[in-house]
Amino acid sequence: MGLGSTQPLRKGDAASAMVDAKAAALARSQHGRSTRRQLQAIGISPRTIQRRVTTGGWTALPGGVIDLGTHQRSWEQDLTATLLAAGGDRGQAWASHQTAGQLHQLLDVDAPRRHHVTVPRHRRPRVPTALLHRVRSLPADERTLVAGFPATTVARTLLDLASSMTPARLEPVLWDACRRTDDLTLEVAQLLQRYPDRHGRPKLSSLLADLHPQVAEAESPLEVYGLLALRDPLLSEPVLQYRVRDRHGRIVARLDAAWPEHRTGLEFDGARYHGSPSQRARDERRRQQVRELGWAIVVVSAQDLAGARLRAVKAELRRHLVVG
Repeated sequence: MGLGSTQPLRKGDAASAMVDAKAAALARSQHGRSTRRQLQAIGISPRTIQRRVTTGGWTALPGGVIDLGTHQRSWEQDLTATLLAAGGDRGQAWASHQTAGQLHQLLDVDAPRRHHVTVPRHRRPRVPTALLHRVRSLPADERTLVAGFPATTVARTLLDLASSMTPARLEPVLWDACRRTDDLTLEVAQLLQRYPDRHGRPKLSSLLADLHPQVAEAESPLEVYGLLALRDPLLSEPVLQYRVRDRHGRIVARLDAAWPEHRTGLEFDGARYHGSPSQRARDERRRQQVRELGWAIVVVSAQDLAGARLRAVKAELRRHLVVG
């Protein structure tokens, strides 16, 4: 055999090298952890997987997860295994609560015994390393990826943390998150409106009002969200819960927000508080009385606080409030 020649790999060695290469590629994206189904999906047979586990090359973990032996153990590796085991074949598991707070760098990583994980209510995985939170659903705008990990958004994480943290502990977390994340107060206010009965909501709403004193007098989640959504550098701050009086000094109505100098009022029309036909009729009679006194009334629903409809509401307010 001449210089520089190489001994060809035997068939078994070549197959083993191929398995190593496939597993290594998967391991790089998942901190050295995988599920049996993922390994099978990239062409590694169940027999080969079991042989690797039996011979000690790989390690079987709870929930059908495999440690591929490519990474040193770490918090990230343990979290990967927990999410894989809890999420099932469809990956329906998201880091949440304190664990999401750690991923978002809102809380220090303290190597907890169990990771907080949110899963759909119908899932009941047995994962010793997970503290499960079952929910009816987790909307798409409350989910994200953080360093490759599926997790709740910063706003949803703050809402979850509010259920267990004291105001004194939650306040610096909220302030730091708002400092680092654009429009976070608006996202939090949107969730406060979406979950009016959520445990911890009053606590988070109060802290949000401290950040934006303008919303402290708001009387419903829709008002909090609406006032934040409608903030505009071209518009002055409104007077909240403003009482409109007739020429005899009698109170005709109390508006959610008003600009008395422009005789313009803002009303938030939430189905939770104004949903019945009789209540809507009373609201409209009251608004008509205010209009007859020379006021313009802008009525806003939750559906008006996003996209083109939000821009239209702001444009209408500018027409009434911006002179020249």
